[in-house]
Amino acid sequence: MSKKVVFSQKPQKKLVQDTIDQWVFGDKRGTDEAFSELSQQKKQPEKLKKLTFLIPVSLHEQLKIYSATQGKPMKDFIEKCIRDILK
Repeated sequence: MSKKVVFSQKPQKKLVQDTIDQWVFGDKRGTDEAFSELSQQKKQPEKLKKLTFLIPVSLHEQLKIYSATQGKPMKDFIEKCIRDILK
């Protein structure tokens, strides 16, 4: 008795190949839809890296109070501050 296992191809590869073929050969039918679908598939969340650092207790308390009054996690506030500094 043998068991049959079927592996399917990754759907993204076919979509990419079809989109490239349409662009190369000048086939304009459906390229906008294909490109928008492809771009939606590629939008994946950015990988995260853990960052650990020490701050004074009083500063931590102030940050915690501020984030609670804003209704947002402390992580969001710290990330925004870092992004603003790096602009």
